[in-house]
Amino acid sequence: YLGSGHRDASDAPGLGLFKSTDGGSSWTQINNTMGNVTIGAMVMHPSDPNTILAATSGGIYKTTNGGSTWSAKLNPGLFKDIKFKPGDPTIVYCTYSSSGVGARLYRSTNTGDTWSQITSGILNGGTAAAGARFVIGVSPANSSYVYLVQIQPTTRTFQALLRSTDSGL
Repeated sequence: YLGSGHRDASDAPGLGLFKSTDGGSSWTQINNTMGNVTIGAMVMHPSDPNTILAATSGGIYKTTNGGSTWSAKLNPGLFKDIKFKPGDPTIVYCTYSSSGVGARLYRSTNTGDTWSQITSGILNGGTAAAGARFVIGVSPANSSYVYLVQIQPTTRTFQALLRSTDSGL
């Protein structure tokens, strides 16, 4: 699987997703129902390779059939990061980027079918002052820990490094 577009500088257009079934010799565009979006990140379910979640410039999309069809699960918006909780793929984290209304952290407890915004413990959570962008870090060393880097909304520099010890709640 290959995501297209330049998610940070937006200087290369997004053409959605591509899939190769021959080791990369040929590629097929598989962005039906998704459109020509920029792909920020993708995660493949650890035990079901047909289930993939994509963070895109048009929202969060999910496939359960290896990319034949995609369903919008959280949109619209510019989503740049997505991670499964190590050891428990029912829990998923994603980030929305916006310097206008502020970056947001979302959490799903049903493998990305529905999402809840998390503001508790986030510096200026739920406001424009939360920052322009978040970056998520997780580790199998302690799967209950979620790290979040906040980027300032105006200077686009480091704002904060946060750690959750309760799976992002």
